[in-house]
Order: sequence, then structure tokens, then C-alpha cells
Amino acid sequence: MSRLRDTKLFPSMGNAAVYYRARDLLAPSDENIKLQQPVLLWPGKFRNGSDESVFLFDLGLRKYPACRLLLQIAATAPVDQNAADGDAKENLRRVALEYFIEYFSTVYVVEYMAALRLQEQGFLPALQSDAGKKRVLCMPNQCYSNPGCAVMGFAVLEKHWRRESERFGVAMDPLISMCIDKLSNGPPQTHAEATRVFAYMASRQGEITRSELLALTRLPFIPIFDKDGQVARRVRPAECYFKGNSAEYQAAFFSFIEYAGPAGSFLRSCGVRDEPSISDIAVMLAERPENVLQVCGGWDQYLALLRQIAVNADQLLGKKVWKQMQTSKCLVGMREQKGGEEGLDRVFAGCRAPGVPSRRLGAGAQVLAVLCAD
Repeated sequence: MSRLRDTKLFPSMGNAAVYYRARDLLAPSDENIKLQQPVLLWPGKFRNGSDESVFLFDLGLRKYPACRLLLQIAATAPVDQNAADGDAKENLRRVALEYFIEYFSTVYVVEYMAALRLQEQGFLPALQSDAGKKRVLCMPNQCYSNPGCAVMGFAVLEKHWRRESERFGVAMDPLISMCIDKLSNGPPQTHAEATRVFAYMASRQGEITRSELLALTRLPFIPIFDKDGQVARRVRPAECYFKGNSAEYQAAFFSFIEYAGPAGSFLRSCGVRDEPSISDIAVMLAERPENVLQVCGGWDQYLALLRQIAVNADQLLGKKVWKQMQTSKCLVGMREQKGGEEGLDRVFAGCRAPGVPSRRLGAGAQVLAVLCAD
């Protein structure tokens, strides 16, 4: 019997002159013939359960192709870049994968994982969004079933196969850590793209851990666009604010963004605020007082800004910005001098605040209040 198993005794369909061992042939059936693999040449109808079929199966004739063979067929069938999603032009791959699905529960459920470990080529048809919807072949861990993740550049399983993604072992979405890596290494290039990316991240917000959220707060992934819609720079969430009813001068010193809905919700959770804090404004003023004065368009607006800081001076006490303001020429001094026939002219100039002990809030507030008084 062992000699019969090792002897090439059986012809195949399509080439009766070539003989095979029984274990190298598939049993004759319409399904097996479609796979374009060597199938036993058999006169008449091959009947499973007959004495002949029992004998041939005992010799090694295969009722079903090995799982790895199906994967190899799917991996090596040509990819048609012009075919529509799930198009029948890629018929051989489709036949192999549908065969796998049909017999997954009864034949391949155990064999599949072992076959995957040996599989080196992608075999699942997917669309690669960041390559202009290019059709690619992926391993199950290289593509996903949720088309929403395509905006981040991940390959998405073709629509025809998504309902079977669980059997293939295809996850719905990439790990959230992979999405954060995408934000870091390939941030969005246009406002429309950024809106879709941030909206997708909002849909995954419940999966973001505290440590990952902390990493996002430190990551410069938010694009700031110039007048031509090009990315001028990228900032961290704490370095930009939602565009709203901010003072006109603020736009010259702070970065403002416009995102609503889920995209805005995600950015807010990362630390984007509605407006600059009093501390942010004080830092701006301490570092660039002359620029602020110029943008304010005159002393009135500048003094109003100083009053705003004075009213909220308790929020600055003990902070680094408090010391910055003490050494910065950001306050307003006034002196009067003779100006000929017109009498006295008022002359304004920047001046440093006196050395007020930071532990004495009252004194610090008084300094600002006195210098900002009309």
C-alpha cells in the first residue's frame, strides 16, 4: 500500500499524459477544478463514499486543497489596478478566498493559523489610501476592516471581504499607539485632511490611555496654515487655541485653529484651549512689549491689556512670568514736558517694574494698577 501511495499512477485533467501520486491531486469536483490545480482525471461522476473514492482517499487523494495552497493562490494571482472593489477580473484569487471561507469552519479553522505562520506574501486584497487608492495585497495584520482608518494611511480590506474579516483575522482598527505614531511621523498636510484625521482619532478617544494622552499633549501634530493653505509649522496642543472672539491683537502672537464637531472634541481633550490664559498673555507682553504695542495700534489698547493683567495679577504670583515682567520694559511710564506754544506734551515710554517681592501680591498688583491708571 505504501508503494502505491508513492507511485505516480494517476493522470490529471487537462494533461492526461502526466501522471501524479494520489496525494498530489485534488478530488474531481467543480469547486476544485476552478482552482486551476491538478485534479484527478476520472471517467464519469466521482462519487464520494463509493468504494473507489474510499480507496483513492486512503492512497492520499485530497478532498480539499491544503489551506496554505489556497493562501498561495490568492497571493500569486495578478493584481488588477483598474479593477473595481472586489471585481471578478481577479477571479482566481476570489475563487481561492471564497473556497477558504466556505470550508473555514469545517476544514480550515485549525489549519489556518499554522498556514499563516508559513505565509510570506500578502494574500488579502486591500486599498492603500496614502498611495492614491492603490490596490495591494496584505497579510491579515497589515490591513483593517474599518474604512475610517484609511485617512491615516492604513490599508483597508476591500469591501467584498470585510464581512469575513473575523475569519481572516483582520482587526477592525489599528492599535491606538500606531495611530499616534502616524500623527508623529506623518501629520496631515491640509485642513480637510486634518479634520478627517482628528475626527477619526475622536472615534478612538475611549481607547487612549493616560500615558498616551500625555504623549499627545507634548507632540507637535497640529498644523498651522499660512494664507495659501500650506503648512507653516506644527504646534503642540497647548500652543494653539480655538478661533473665536479673541482680541484682534492676539492673532499676531498666538496660533488659532478652526475645528468643530468630533475633530474639535479630540483636540480639546489633548489640551487645546478656547483662548490664551492670563499667564500666556503676560508672557507675550513680557517678551515682546514693543511688538504688542505696535499691533495694538496705540496706547489705549495697550493700557487696556495691562489693566486685564493687573486685575488677574493673583494668577501670576510666584510664577516665572511674574519675574519676567519685573525685568521687562512692558509697563507704561508717563512724564510731561514743555512743548512750546502748545504747552505740555505727554511722553510715554516703556519702563521696568520696581523690584516687588513676589510673595506680596498686594504690592505687585498695586504696581500694575498705578502704572496703568489713566
